[in-house]
Amino acid sequence: MSTRSSIERVAGGARANVLSVSFTGIELGRDLDSLLAKETRGLGLHRIDPLGDLTAASGYVSLPAMARGYAEQAAGLEPIAVVGYCTAATLTVALAEELAAVGDRAPLVVLLDPLRPTSASVARSFEDRRRAFGRSEPPVADVDCQGDPGTALRAMASQLAIDAAAFAADNDMDAEDADAITTELVARYRAWLGFLLATAHHTPAGDALVVRCLMSQDREIPAGLVDPRSVRRLELSAEQLPGADAVRELVFEMIEAGASHV
Repeated sequence: MSTRSSIERVAGGARANVLSVSFTGIELGRDLDSLLAKETRGLGLHRIDPLGDLTAASGYVSLPAMARGYAEQAAGLEPIAVVGYCTAATLTVALAEELAAVGDRAPLVVLLDPLRPTSASVARSFEDRRRAFGRSEPPVADVDCQGDPGTALRAMASQLAIDAAAFAADNDMDAEDADAITTELVARYRAWLGFLLATAHHTPAGDALVVRCLMSQDREIPAGLVDPRSVRRLELSAEQLPGADAVRELVFEMIEAGASHV
């Protein structure tokens, strides 16, 4: 994977290691990492930040390439479990598959409120980001999220750069503020849309994995990603789930139950 490594140790532990896949630049992702780090029961906790990595990347990275790259970087940790939140669920499963292929055993997969994007939802996310720049007119070029994802991402990034420049001009921004919009924010938007595209265009097998899933009361089970029999419903809203102490306790109970050699 042609991105920097963002595997970061969040909490030390003398027993074994756990990987968390979340988006550190997004509030609920930070909440989840902070929640898990409160009490790890002696397990080491390491975080993967795909959004940060893709922001630093120069173009489209497929989900299998992401999973292979992270598996290579994390192989020395020999994680006993991989925890994925929301839209990171598909990458979490693919990463566990890659780790299983290079290690002695497959890590347990724990998914929290998994969400699987579609081509239609990626298109809506693109439109939302254009509206954030105050644009409502059709894009300069057609964007086909069902077609080649690399081509779609280039078209979206090009359009967002145009929209950001227009937004900066319309608001008479000085050079520093304009650069923050046209460079930093556009790169962040491009990374997010690229991740959604990569996820929407990949279906992990997951056949050889043990998957456990905790879901809020109002989130639908994503078809083709989670076996309904693996789901435990909690009396929490989607907003409450990543910050609830009960969720942390359940996550580590699942990990310890699924890893008898810890």
